[in-house]
Amino acid sequence: MTDYRWAGADEGPVLVVGNSLGADARMWREQLPALGERLRLLLIDHPGHGGAAAVPGLDTIDGLGERTLHLLDEAGVERAHYLGLSLGGMVGLWLAANSSERIDRLAVCCTTAYFGTPQAWRDRVQAVRANGTASIAPQVVDRWVTADHTDRAWLVEMMSAVDDEGYAACCEALATLDLRAALPSVAAPTLVIAGDADRATPVEHGQAIADAVPGARLKVVPGAHLAPLESPDVVTPLLVEHFTSVRRQVLGDAHVDRAQAATTPFTADFQDFIGRYAWERTSGPGPAWTAAPAAPSRWPCWPPCSTRTSWPCTCGPRCATG
Repeated sequence: MTDYRWAGADEGPVLVVGNSLGADARMWREQLPALGERLRLLLIDHPGHGGAAAVPGLDTIDGLGERTLHLLDEAGVERAHYLGLSLGGMVGLWLAANSSERIDRLAVCCTTAYFGTPQAWRDRVQAVRANGTASIAPQVVDRWVTADHTDRAWLVEMMSAVDDEGYAACCEALATLDLRAALPSVAAPTLVIAGDADRATPVEHGQAIADAVPGARLKVVPGAHLAPLESPDVVTPLLVEHFTSVRRQVLGDAHVDRAQAATTPFTADFQDFIGRYAWERTSGPGPAWTAAPAAPSRWPCWPPCSTRTSWPCTCGPRCATG
């Protein structure tokens, strides 16, 4: 058995991927191919999940975080990006707050810093230890996805295969979870994604994280607890841009977000051009630049001029595209 495995690109920055309680890396099946084009993916399973053995007594978020640091050392990773959902996101927040030198950029999906319902988690612990993880899998999966998501048999199978004691220990960690005081210590550029129909960690939990983490961005997307699975067309581009955009890494998330928020129909093509080409990152290690292709014939005047009425611009030599 192994606690982690490698996937994705042969070289380049490392992205550590952490999963939900009760799941393995298959829950990211809609995102891993795109992320793996440019990033080395270190897929880490929680104890008792996927290929990882259960660890008796590993039942706190501190313990799960320390375990992840040990696995990074074992894998020879000094610094990495981190992506996590639910319990995986909580571990990511702990890492970014307690070992900021190890985390470059962070994305957490459908997660929380504090549940405030310890008895509910302890009741689940008792149910799993009495009857097994498989006994609660159908009900849990009902909260993972929305009612119209019919492809759920494999999700029930995935959760049913989780070691009972490994699952119970992770639930114990959630019963005592409280990362609220640690959030202001997160220095990594952080993207928070929340599902608009998530009953396990509703949008207000994501909002609380985004409010407390300096400079964090919140994106609300369609879907329940496994929103990346239900809304890949929305979530995958958000994650790829967050982890691979040289523009964001050089100029900062705040600058890019302001530029995108100010986009008008007139400047939309130009913003797309910048994002796709002028700041494009290659798949090799470290920041790199690709040559920008020739500007399309229907392109906004840049620098801005007074005409802005015809295509191509007719303002004369002052315009770079006229």
